[in-house]
Amino acid sequence: MLCLIRKCKIKVNNSFLNTNMLHPRFNSNGTYSYEAAIDALNTLQSNAQYLRNREVEAANSTHEETKANCIGKMNAFLNRCNIDINKLKSVIHVAGTKGKGSTCAFCESILRTHGFKTGFYSSPHLINVAERIKINGNAIDNEVFAKTFWEVYSDLVKSKDNAISMPIYFQMLTLVAFKLFVAENVDVAIIEVGIGGEYDSTNVIRHSDVVGITSLGLDHTSMLGNTIEKIAWHKGGIMKKGCRAFSMPQCEAAMEVLKSRSNEINCDLKIVEPIKDIPVQNGIPEDIYRNNASLAMKITETWLKTHNHEVNSKKTHDGLVNCRWPGRFQVIRTQNATFYADGAHTAESLQYCSNWYKGYQSNTKNNVINANKPHRVLLFNSTGGRDVETHLQILHECDFHRVYFVPNVCQSTSNTNLESEQLVKCQMNKRKWCELFPHDASKAHVMPSVNTALEHMMTTNRHHEVLITGSLHLIGSALQALANFNASLTNALRSN
Repeated sequence: MLCLIRKCKIKVNNSFLNTNMLHPRFNSNGTYSYEAAIDALNTLQSNAQYLRNREVEAANSTHEETKANCIGKMNAFLNRCNIDINKLKSVIHVAGTKGKGSTCAFCESILRTHGFKTGFYSSPHLINVAERIKINGNAIDNEVFAKTFWEVYSDLVKSKDNAISMPIYFQMLTLVAFKLFVAENVDVAIIEVGIGGEYDSTNVIRHSDVVGITSLGLDHTSMLGNTIEKIAWHKGGIMKKGCRAFSMPQCEAAMEVLKSRSNEINCDLKIVEPIKDIPVQNGIPEDIYRNNASLAMKITETWLKTHNHEVNSKKTHDGLVNCRWPGRFQVIRTQNATFYADGAHTAESLQYCSNWYKGYQSNTKNNVINANKPHRVLLFNSTGGRDVETHLQILHECDFHRVYFVPNVCQSTSNTNLESEQLVKCQMNKRKWCELFPHDASKAHVMPSVNTALEHMMTTNRHHEVLITGSLHLIGSALQALANFNASLTNALRSN
């Protein structure tokens, strides 16, 4: 039995180790502890704090200083963990404001359907951190995550020389993903950029076979810049010398910057027009689906030809049809409610989301609620410095009967700083709603968690048509809450 007393020695794999190095990384049965790994991960600097720091850095640092601070640190972390990303056989790297996760998911599904072993790194997760890292389309299990996490964490702790020489949350997960993809010897690693591109942790990759740029818009403006040209500059930073790059059609200003960056980097950049005859799947808005699918088809076609493999149109079609990407235009039906979940968080994406939701509503807009009409409900949260006023004006067009402003929390268990910060933001969002729409002020409520909002909603004995949007983190909390409310939903959460 594993000894849990610090500083005694135990025997593991015929070697004596100090338990001070192990506790609490192992469960009592000798397996790595996933829960302890998540606890340790959460002690690292949060993405929210990182974004605040980067905003300050963006205002006060040169390009060279920022690049050294971001990419230089990642290289140092890789070296300290003995992770050689040059051993990755092949990389597809995708950046963009909207659709980059979906495009990556399409790429992964298409290449897996062609018979290749795939690694896929995405963010954020919805319910479980391990969702971010997939091998052959399946999220790694908790024990594999925990084992790899603790190996990376141990290497970093042993080589730490000061209090700030540990990676932040996203950097740590990126290291875990790279270590696993190298260990698993995947044929291709499909990597979704976290934020921006030029300074993103994933851009430590120095060679990509194919690069994709999805639809660009204004997001994370305090860090990336408040013009589409500045946004495009950051996104174009993932292009590498000699690689093939493809972009969706962009506005003229963004396209000019991407072309300039490709010339500067010596990278071949082509525009991918949407293919009109791609059959749209799962109720996703046509132009969004076709833009993302067309880019993914071009990326995978180029990858296959680059590696001297035949493009099989049926396998490409099957890869698109069988691709599942939860939390994006996802519909979940239950006996008393239908939930429409989409992680839209920019004005343009929320307009698509709003139109998508309204398209499902069969009744005409009417503020009079009767027994035959569904009860339209909004669950909303917005993080960061996003334009909440514009977002609420777009969503108000859906004519909701109730509006809940909730933090990205499934069930409030403690008054953490994050929850407190988000509740303050929810109160601000409610005040903005009441200021914009005084006649609808009584519809607005602030709840401490998604669970609480669902319980409050269900006090009305009607069928509910619930739109959940504004943040992918909120979608994840909502999916977990729904699974808690109804265990039979667990499998449904992964499909439309």
